[in-house]
Amino acid sequence: MKTIAYLFVLCMFLACKPGKSNKTSVPGPDVAKDNDIYLTIDSNGFITKNIFLSYFDLYGNSIQHDFNIEGGKIKHLKIKSELPLFLKDPTANQTYYLIYPGEKINIKGQTGDFLNFQSNSTDSIRNHELDFFDALKTFSLSPESRLMADKILSKNLKITGGNLKPSLIPMLYRIAIINKLKDTTRAMEYGNLEYSERMKFLTEYDKQHQVSEKFKTIVAKYFYYDNIGFRLSVIKGKFTKDPNFLNQQQLQRKVAELNCDSCFFIPSYQTAVSDYLRILKKIHKENPVTEIYKDLRISLQGKTADFATFILVKDLMEYQGNGYEVILKQFLKDNRHKEFSDYLTKIEKHKNEVTKDGMSLLQSDDKMISLKSLLEKNKGKVILLDFWASWCSACIADIPYSNKLKTRFAGQPVAFIYLSMDTQVPAWKSSNDQLGLSSSYLVMDNFKSELAKSLKIESIPRYVLIDKAGNIVTKNAPRPTDKELANQIERIIKD
Repeated sequence: MKTIAYLFVLCMFLACKPGKSNKTSVPGPDVAKDNDIYLTIDSNGFITKNIFLSYFDLYGNSIQHDFNIEGGKIKHLKIKSELPLFLKDPTANQTYYLIYPGEKINIKGQTGDFLNFQSNSTDSIRNHELDFFDALKTFSLSPESRLMADKILSKNLKITGGNLKPSLIPMLYRIAIINKLKDTTRAMEYGNLEYSERMKFLTEYDKQHQVSEKFKTIVAKYFYYDNIGFRLSVIKGKFTKDPNFLNQQQLQRKVAELNCDSCFFIPSYQTAVSDYLRILKKIHKENPVTEIYKDLRISLQGKTADFATFILVKDLMEYQGNGYEVILKQFLKDNRHKEFSDYLTKIEKHKNEVTKDGMSLLQSDDKMISLKSLLEKNKGKVILLDFWASWCSACIADIPYSNKLKTRFAGQPVAFIYLSMDTQVPAWKSSNDQLGLSSSYLVMDNFKSELAKSLKIESIPRYVLIDKAGNIVTKNAPRPTDKELANQIERIIKD
């Protein structure tokens, strides 16, 4: 988690490199007519130039939305969801906000480091619920829990608060415990203490501020599966250092608790299932991936088994690119949830349509186009290729400046083409909608594509200028924030 927090901060200024249903509705005086979630962001009152919001969809994809809030403009975001949504501020605070389908939420500035989420409803209970995770982040661990954590940490790693934000201390304790652990029993005890304290905090918060029973039930499940995920992380960390450590029976007792088929909207449940998958990958690192698949099918049940094997196959298809055909065929035979099969079948369709030159682009209508055809369509124009991704904050921050260039060169022979290096199609499409990008395409096989290799694209944002005859002028053009880019475009137009 610390790595993720740092990544978001660094990507604001540096080039970003790639890393690797139970329907519930909420009655209330101000819910939308449909199940969509509506967010309104009042740009006044923020101490940062950009805010970030992310969530996990039901396919394990992390969907991120970035907002540049300079200039005091009101921002809007609509999220389609038939289930409650854990919306996250993925910066250093790592704070969640539990939002319900059909709800309208205002984000009005910040209090300290925390975003101010407010419900349009006049029900004070909802605003207490929206404040809950902020309050939890500032809640100090008990002396007993801290003492145990300090005993687990190595002598040369002491996290006592110091200059650290209080909200980061529990997260850093966890990271330190997993990375430095010597005694797994004590580490497990620490995790259980943390879980116990969180549940006590939920009870006390309800007494002081009052939250709904539905909220308490969902949050309690979040805590419960977060604790299971922590214990699985401890097992994985110990097993990595000592392959003889693993006790299969002990592992299976913990995995047996992953049996909530209605919990997939809870991020800690998805994470716990993924943690178990990572352990199996460690166990079977010398074996075919089919052995991991078999273990998942044997040890998990129902939708959880389908989800875990879906993630295994999806990762193979998205990140490895080939060698998935046998296991995909088996999954389509075993799977009982149509949405998972449809998702993977669509990925396979896209892969089968990739052109031989390895320079295929996916359009927003799910049709494929070759880079050659796209360039031919724009022949006679100066073309700026903008390589970006939904997870690249620096790329998103450049978009407003790119829009200014569009306005400047309106009516002139200049085309702005956005080429996403996203791995996940939903993340790309969601970001497209938010940013209003009309000429946006997904680079199939992203950084592994022949297109990326030919241009030596290893990090983004990256800009490539092409002249009116279709020749590359520069493979590494200035960013839109640099006035030199406009100058170069003008010179090419005149040539």
